[in-house]
Amino acid sequence: APAAAPPLDRLAAPGPPPRDPGVPFAPSATLLTWLAPPTSLPAAPPAPHASPWGAAHAPQSAPRAHTDWTPWQPLALPEAPIGSPAPLPPHPQAPVNPPSFPPPDAEHWYAGYGRPPAPLPQPVTVRALVDALHPAVVACVAAGALAPWFGLGLLSAPLLVAALLLATRLTRYRRGPVRTQFLVVSGGSLLLGTLAALDSYSPILMAFWEGWSAWAGLACWVLLVSLPLTVGGALRRGEPPEPP
Repeated sequence: APAAAPPLDRLAAPGPPPRDPGVPFAPSATLLTWLAPPTSLPAAPPAPHASPWGAAHAPQSAPRAHTDWTPWQPLALPEAPIGSPAPLPPHPQAPVNPPSFPPPDAEHWYAGYGRPPAPLPQPVTVRALVDALHPAVVACVAAGALAPWFGLGLLSAPLLVAALLLATRLTRYRRGPVRTQFLVVSGGSLLLGTLAALDSYSPILMAFWEGWSAWAGLACWVLLVSLPLTVGGALRRGEPPEPP
């Protein structure tokens, strides 16, 4: 009969004893000791021996002075050296509501220079008015007003239009109001001339031109009065001339 086989626990090698998980590992080496020290480095030179001369001439350090300061006390500021500037005084706090600008005593600002004087009214002469309106504008308006007196009333309308075009470019003062006056009187004379042509038995074009020229002559007389008043006011106030 075959022999009985031994039990399995006898055939297996005995394992290590169980480890307690609460016990830390015990390392056998550290990062600094797991390699052997090098042996190829040169040997350190021997330390010099002390001599009586070296001991006599070695610098002597004074013992450290004992202070009562502890790490829990604040550090004291060092004393300023002699000749250093004095510390600046503390800056006053700015007011919450600063004073208005300019201050009440701002008059002394202008003591040395003075305020700019107000422009004085200048005397207005006929020559100054003609130069301000431009001689070409004055000549066209005056010719349109006097043309009916010399039997040339049909020229008043084109002279009024020419004066309007010249005044728009050549007038030196208050060019906008001057242009507005020309447009108002020219439009009024054109409208009245059209109404006169509709109420006439003459040919429509001839009646329109005659009616417009008659009212244009009257418009030139109105401009001879209104334009000097407008430009003369600018001259008396000392207004600067407008750029061309």
